[in-house]
Amino acid sequence: QAMASAGIAEILLAHETVGTHKLRRLAGLQHLARVISATDSKEHLAMLAAAAIEEGVEIPVVIEVNVGMNRAGCAPGQATVDLARRALDRKGIRFQGLMGWEGHALRYDNEEKVRRIDESVTVLLETADLCRTAGIELPIVSASGSCTFLPSSHRKGLTEVQAGGAVSYDLSYQRWGVPHEFALTV
Repeated sequence: QAMASAGIAEILLAHETVGTHKLRRLAGLQHLARVISATDSKEHLAMLAAAAIEEGVEIPVVIEVNVGMNRAGCAPGQATVDLARRALDRKGIRFQGLMGWEGHALRYDNEEKVRRIDESVTVLLETADLCRTAGIELPIVSASGSCTFLPSSHRKGLTEVQAGGAVSYDLSYQRWGVPHEFALTV
């Protein structure tokens, strides 16, 4: 909300926003900025749509694809294609594309980490190809956080890299092998 109020025109919430109060706030923010929400199920899509309709707006969404983290996300492949079709047909929703996050690869070192990042991005890109084959346009295919963008940002087919957390680079990022200087020390 602070970013939208400050004039940031497009914001990706790379998680599923839940709860009546938060969904109302998300819908209301559409008057200030394009605040894109991740979604991963038909139930969550229905909640987003209801909040949007109540506010008289459309909420832009990307489908989070489970690329191996097993924390959230729609199953890759046909399940994502089916959810994308639902999003395209849902009043109050503006379907924008797909996202994935290969954060599960952080626990591995060097070559194994790079291999697992590559596998995850491949799952996302293959799912994107299935969507396109089904006639679904994908303005956004987003992946790769601050700890994973170096080995994956070169991949053809990604339109966005989610590397933002490293702006406050801390000891966690250092442990994960991100080659940045500390943003702040005390």
